[in-house]
Amino acid sequence: MKKIGLLLIMLFAFSVINLFGQSDNVEEPNVEPKGGKEIEIPLGDIKKLHDLAKNAPDIDTRIKAIQQLANLKKPESVQALIDILEEPYKNVYAYGDKQMQENWKVRVSAARAIRAYAGDKEVTRKVYMPLTKVMVYDPEERVKGECALTLGIIGRDADPDVKERIADELITKLNHTPVNKNLLALMLVKALGRLGHPKALVHLIAVTQKGYLRVVKEEAKKSIEMLQNS
Repeated sequence: MKKIGLLLIMLFAFSVINLFGQSDNVEEPNVEPKGGKEIEIPLGDIKKLHDLAKNAPDIDTRIKAIQQLANLKKPESVQALIDILEEPYKNVYAYGDKQMQENWKVRVSAARAIRAYAGDKEVTRKVYMPLTKVMVYDPEERVKGECALTLGIIGRDADPDVKERIADELITKLNHTPVNKNLLALMLVKALGRLGHPKALVHLIAVTQKGYLRVVKEEAKKSIEMLQNS
């Protein structure tokens, strides 16, 4: 039984590396559109990039457009990224769009792209509520996790009232995350470390005493150290 348990932990750790091994920045691997027909990504045409990010017929082109929006960091792109994050609420369940249900990679890319605006207090104030909504209600756990990490990253330098609200939302989500949702728990404890709000300390300590996998507990310990050293 011990061998089986060890094998399960190793498999989970491998999946974490593949799903969440990216750094906190917004750079992602290049993707190629399916079918061999590549759509040209305009480097400086914001309106065209917005259209491709939201409406391109294939997921890969949408992701490339989102990545370029992150590189440009234009204020007018923030709402486009929010719209992409909120797609499930506007389309999936209303129209039963199966393709939309499977586009979680696009929403992950949008969540990561918002990290490019870290340090911009006005943008943080605008996006933290939509990000929180998606973190709580999105049907895909990987999207929830990326939104949580983005909240932690952009919230670090936010206005005090916004930072405290983000801390409360992340803590609430963590406290309601079952011990079998290890991927989400991992991203939440990582987010709380990046956020750097002292009220998270007791909740991170609690994670190390619960039934999460070792990789989650180790990440919680890293976040505890970050809080203690901040």
